[in-house]
Amino acid sequence: MATQKRSVQLSKQQAKDAIPQIERIKQELAALDVNSLTNDTGADVLAGHEHEINATLLSVYGADSVEYSAYCVENLRRSKPGYTAGMDISIRANIEAIRVSVNSAVTRLAALIDVLKEQAGEDGSTIT
Repeated sequence: MATQKRSVQLSKQQAKDAIPQIERIKQELAALDVNSLTNDTGADVLAGHEHEINATLLSVYGADSVEYSAYCVENLRRSKPGYTAGMDISIRANIEAIRVSVNSAVTRLAALIDVLKEQAGEDGSTIT
């Protein structure tokens, strides 16, 4: 039986503490030079980013949270849609799909930072 996901309500201080953690991993991912990924090491580089993002989200929200599910990164190494037998699934052959995945993850992390700033009261709004 699957566990019901719950929404986590962070305190203002918890949200404030999470912002630099999420900002750091967002900046590291945004700084990734996708064109420099090679077939030999690219998968490991991407897996490292996936692990770091997900471990950080896990420490902030927990595994069974709606927020973790919404912002976790399942796979930055996306192949082109519509895989057929014999299709080249190497890093270099799928660099544009990987770029899209990386950019999407950066955008999601930026959105999460905005949410955390709002929860922490750092966006100029008041939380009641």
